[in-house]
Amino acid sequence: MGRDVSTTGRRQFATTRWSLVLAAGAGPSAQAGPARGRFRSFLLTSMQNFLASEWRRQAAVKRGGDVTIVSIDYEDAETRYQIEPAHALTPEAIYERRWALALLERAVDDVRQRYAGRGQTELFDALKGYLGADPGGVPYQKLSQQLGQSKPTLRTALSRLRARWRRRLRELVAETVQEGHAVDDELAYLVKTLAQP
Repeated sequence: MGRDVSTTGRRQFATTRWSLVLAAGAGPSAQAGPARGRFRSFLLTSMQNFLASEWRRQAAVKRGGDVTIVSIDYEDAETRYQIEPAHALTPEAIYERRWALALLERAVDDVRQRYAGRGQTELFDALKGYLGADPGGVPYQKLSQQLGQSKPTLRTALSRLRARWRRRLRELVAETVQEGHAVDDELAYLVKTLAQP
């Protein structure tokens, strides 16, 4: 046979191979017959095929074939889900909410980079708290004094920031849908997803 087969290997062959053949009923033994050659040749070929398969399987195990492939972001995702508050949201709803938040965050980051490119990082950082529905920023009067700008100038700057942010968010959503008219539907779905408790 040319391959070193231990007693364990022969027993494994006998139990594994032939239990499968007998259980199948119509396996390789059904193909054996006087017209196809001697039964001894059939057994020898079956043994050789089995050993070759086993050798490939074990070689694959040695090369890491039995290793479970884990996503690179596995620990990051696990950490995120562990800090999620206990609630009745399904995993799908959590995923969609995280996706929506990631899009919003990317839009904010992209607009921030644009402001940074023009040397207006301080203005962006001061106004970004006003982007959401719940303005968490400093009151206009205090912000006006802090930046040395009038309230009307500040309101205009905020209006422009919101417009740029909405435009960038719309562009990002457009990248995820196939048809342009689906952007509005997707944006409405994002708002609905984020509005859920």
